[in-house]
Amino acid sequence: MKLNWFTGIMPRQKLDRASLHARVDPQTSEALKQIAYKLGYIYDGEGSTGQLLDAIASGQHVIIPQSLYLKMVDVFNEMSNNIKCGKNTSSHTNPYKKETE
Repeated sequence: MKLNWFTGIMPRQKLDRASLHARVDPQTSEALKQIAYKLGYIYDGEGSTGQLLDAIASGQHVIIPQSLYLKMVDVFNEMSNNIKCGKNTSSHTNPYKKETE
């Protein structure tokens, strides 16, 4: 890349990008920007939906159905409650743990 003769600044590198146009519900665009922003995909002060979609497509982020997510939350809450109560939730024993007499 060559310096801009007028400004003396290197131009921004053009990325190999494709355009995507989708017809979505009016709130979807803003919701995706908010999700992208929360995950740290920010461009020009707002959430970058393009970076978010790249992360999903590359497998960096995984989309799961809400029903599965809710089941996972229930399982983690149950595990947490069992740990707080001192219950052993594992089905195996630690062979290295010393027995107390």
